[in-house]
Amino acid sequence: MNCISLLRACIDIYACSARFMARNSSYSKLICSLCATICEISRHSLQAMRG
Repeated sequence: MNCISLLRACIDIYACSARFMARNSSYSKLICSLCATICEISRHSLQAMRG
């Protein structure tokens, strides 16, 4: 994945997490955990791209 794709993946999961939290969904914790995982993977990937 390139830098822009990684950033867009984070933006998408952030937005999804926000919608679930706004609805006080019982799945919010699961979605936020997934969000943290995706963003952590993206952070490592972006750092590797920078060298």
